[in-house]
Amino acid sequence: MTAKTICDWLTAWGETDNLVSRAHRLLSLERLYANCVPEALARASTVTNLRDGTLVLCAHNGAVASKLRQMSPSLLEQVRTINQDITKIQIVVQATSRTHSAKVAAKPNLAPDGVRQFEVLAESLPESDLKTAVARLVARQKRQVR
Repeated sequence: MTAKTICDWLTAWGETDNLVSRAHRLLSLERLYANCVPEALARASTVTNLRDGTLVLCAHNGAVASKLRQMSPSLLEQVRTINQDITKIQIVVQATSRTHSAKVAAKPNLAPDGVRQFEVLAESLPESDLKTAVARLVARQKRQVR
């Protein structure tokens, strides 16, 4: 017995034909879109709808939306060569949570010898904001090592 795909199950159910065809259409539009924009923009945005000839793109942040708006005339021209139903592109911003966005690079820890040198520096400084800041740096580095 061969395993059925989720599409097979949904189509067999009958009541989801509209949903399945819409999902297929959005997936094909997403592939078309990914072939028309640089890879970084494709990862930072999504095709969300095709409504009344308007292709709706969702950008993950304002910078991506701005770049897409700048590219939209040429993007529309590229997309229309394949799908004549598309007459307009609308770009909306939907900020994603930090867990879905690009991972923020962790700040590297200082080497143990570097921490010791900052410790010596902090001890040699007179009472000042600089001494307080260096002492905080040393304390933070020691906590991160644990």
